[in-house]
Amino acid sequence: MCSVVYRVGTNSVYVCEGSIEHGRRAAAEAGVADRVSFEVAPAKSYPGDGYDLVAMFDCLHDMGDPVGASAHVLETLTPDGTWMIVEPNAGDRLEDNLNPVGRVFYGASTLVCTPASRDQEVGLALGAQAGEARLREVVTAGGLLGRVLEVGDTFVTLEIAEGVRVKVQRFQVVSLMPKGTLKSA
Repeated sequence: MCSVVYRVGTNSVYVCEGSIEHGRRAAAEAGVADRVSFEVAPAKSYPGDGYDLVAMFDCLHDMGDPVGASAHVLETLTPDGTWMIVEPNAGDRLEDNLNPVGRVFYGASTLVCTPASRDQEVGLALGAQAGEARLREVVTAGGLLGRVLEVGDTFVTLEIAEGVRVKVQRFQVVSLMPKGTLKSA
């Protein structure tokens, strides 16, 4: 699991144990080691706040507590911060994933993703075939709710809290619901 947390002009945190040493060397070679740090930390409690970008590449579905991670990301972003989530392109229904790539993802999910998640706190076990609807449930449960500020050709800008804006890819927005539609559990 790898997540990147970045704060423009100050510090960044790259959370992926296997890449820490490489990141430190690359930062030293680029002459930015004085303002970039590389640490191993859980996604729901990485250090710092005021990040301009939090990026998660192919990892949210592997987390034991992706809802907790989602909540933490939203707490640590700047008002203009962006949370970029890149996950396997999976359909919401089994039949949507019955293709050569989907079959590989189901195999990997069974052998790697689901057991890894189950072994962690909470153990939600989304698996590699967590479709858009399920991932949306996770980030919404983590607190990503808001109002639409701008609809562009590629991105939609949402205000998720007073002064806190996020941009999401337009094709990811499937429905809009009036305030109060979602009830807390």
